[in-house]
Amino acid sequence: MQIKRIVILGLSLALVLALPAFAQISKDSLLKEGISEESFSNTITYFYVDHDKTKLISCLKVILDNPPFLNDKMHFMPLAHFFATVAHKDPDFRAELQRIKNDYNGIQEEAIEMIITESYNFYSPDAHQSPAALDYLWSEFSATGDESPVIKIIGVLDYERSTGKKLTDEDMNRALVFGAARWSLTSNAIQHKKVYDALNAEYKIATGRKKENIQEIIAAADKEMSQSK
Repeated sequence: MQIKRIVILGLSLALVLALPAFAQISKDSLLKEGISEESFSNTITYFYVDHDKTKLISCLKVILDNPPFLNDKMHFMPLAHFFATVAHKDPDFRAELQRIKNDYNGIQEEAIEMIITESYNFYSPDAHQSPAALDYLWSEFSATGDESPVIKIIGVLDYERSTGKKLTDEDMNRALVFGAARWSLTSNAIQHKKVYDALNAEYKIATGRKKENIQEIIAAADKEMSQSK
């Protein structure tokens, strides 16, 4: 079966390094649901804009049609969190998940049940926790368009590298989270005006190293956008 790599835009550096932010989805699955690679990616990345639940269900069916991806927890779980966020905010979407669950069994049924359960027991992670937490927060943003997960990510930009001492595991984790946050905020500021506006709003009230980091991210986004015109 031919495999296509589909970009899930806006995820953090941790996911990019792990599998260049690509979810491996079969071309046959896309054809079966009648959607293109671009439509698949955009439906998820910009769901908060269009709220096209019909397309979103088609995207979920494409994912469910690829059991190896469902078994790849590192990459499936942020997407599962995305669907759970939508279901948490929209009881009608949750009811639709419950309905289509009856069409599946095995790992596919378990995946849908996990999404439904998470939608009831919803938890938004702390951005400082790990680079993987950023993937979950960006999933929340794509699902809702809310600025709160973006503000959480901006919150790690007060990081300043420790000097003159041996780095601890906590220091290393903070550095990884900071790097992932800078990269993903720059990328998403280019793609999403809401992220760009949130950065500018936080810049006005930030101080110290956090303010400098935000300024650098905005400048990098501005440069990239000007070059792409």
